[in-house]
Amino acid sequence: MSLLFDDNLKIEVVPSVEIIANTDFEKAIYDLDTEIDLLSSHADILDYIVAASSGVICGMLDILWVGNFDLSKGRSVADEKINGFVTKTANLFGYKGDDLKSAVSFLEKKFPLASDGNTPDFGGGLQHHLRDFSHHPTIVGLIFSLLTQFTEYSFGIDKNGNFKPFKVPDKSKIYIGKNIPDKIIKGTILWFFHLISDIAGSSSSTGRSGGTGIPGPILSLAKELSALPVFKNIKVGDTRLSLFLSKLFNGTLLAQHDENGKIIKGTELQFDFRGELGAAIELGMDLCRC
Repeated sequence: MSLLFDDNLKIEVVPSVEIIANTDFEKAIYDLDTEIDLLSSHADILDYIVAASSGVICGMLDILWVGNFDLSKGRSVADEKINGFVTKTANLFGYKGDDLKSAVSFLEKKFPLASDGNTPDFGGGLQHHLRDFSHHPTIVGLIFSLLTQFTEYSFGIDKNGNFKPFKVPDKSKIYIGKNIPDKIIKGTILWFFHLISDIAGSSSSTGRSGGTGIPGPILSLAKELSALPVFKNIKVGDTRLSLFLSKLFNGTLLAQHDENGKIIKGTELQFDFRGELGAAIELGMDLCRC
């Protein structure tokens, strides 16, 4: 259709139907779908777990080895705070005194944990707080503490990094609840205060090289993730992830070494709950200095 205004001006008007007819709708829709698909996330739960664990491990390495960070200094401050906290907690429940070892022993007897009977299964006193998941101050630790109450099994990792359940020995079954409310109380309230008793080291190790405490939330999460098949064969350098975390926990990874590469006795630096708290304290001090 044409509109003629004068001899010199002529405008062609194309009907809208004709424009629509010339448009390839299917191609336009396909192109839009392709763009939307490219902008969409295709990550599944495994991708998120890998990303989270990588962040945790990289964060730990950054905390421990970057800059002028002094973990031993921060841990020394954390030791004082934790020791005072444990002693005051024992005082609240009737302990009279200020001796840390006696306070820990008092809390252990008042708040026993059934999975302590499986200490040999989880590598003995030096490792069972890390390998036994019910000794982790995380939601996973709470879940496994409750599972122990309802199944009479302790759950964690063996020396090879394999996830395993271990039957609670008969001598420790007296710490299993008799009914559902009792099991819930023992699996939550007693679990919480038992962790406080262990945070400064067990009664047998308190005072010796800082005692074998419990892992902090970061190390606990890393150890829990290391039990998953996707992380089981991951290595940090030449060391399996599970073993690397064990060395970090017991202090041998950060210990000083002599010219022959052997650990200098007494220089072990444990990255347990107090280590994580010390790292936070030291990081805070570094930020303040900045």
